[in-house]
Amino acid sequence: CSAEYKLDGERFQIHKDGDVVNIFSRRLENITHMYPDAVKLTIEHIKVDKAIIEGEAVAYNPDNGDDMPFQLLMQRRRKYKIEEMMAKIPVRVYLFDCLYDGEDLTLKPYPHRIERLDTITDPTDEFKPVERLETSDPEELDRFFQQSLAEGTEGLIVKSTSDESIYRAGARSWLWVKL
Repeated sequence: CSAEYKLDGERFQIHKDGDVVNIFSRRLENITHMYPDAVKLTIEHIKVDKAIIEGEAVAYNPDNGDDMPFQLLMQRRRKYKIEEMMAKIPVRVYLFDCLYDGEDLTLKPYPHRIERLDTITDPTDEFKPVERLETSDPEELDRFFQQSLAEGTEGLIVKSTSDESIYRAGARSWLWVKL
């Protein structure tokens, strides 16, 4: 399996076509206008012209670098004073899946999609793959789980790395388990 930190943020689906970026919420609401900083980061740090990637925006404290709670991030959901809130509540974008990078990857197994995500991303502190561990050792998974809690996350999302781990929008079944 692949275990990833479960973060306290807003899930994104980012569509990049050259310098045009659209960001959609979990319910496919276009929320691009609320996250001009995430648009800029996408343009700067996704190395391919066209991509669809999934990730999560998490508010962080610029003074100490700590990730902040979801409730603070939700103050970014607005139509006005977006630049002011962007300065007050900056975000990091943690990436966890690649659905398209010039090729439809949705029918490819999860490990292939992650490999492609890592290939097309130029990571920085504000735009990077989520912390993850691939393992088949339950003790190693437990240590990673304890580490994730110590670092203030909500736990882990444990994902299958089998050949059946194709992308299934909205339906996780036993391919994704929250721990």
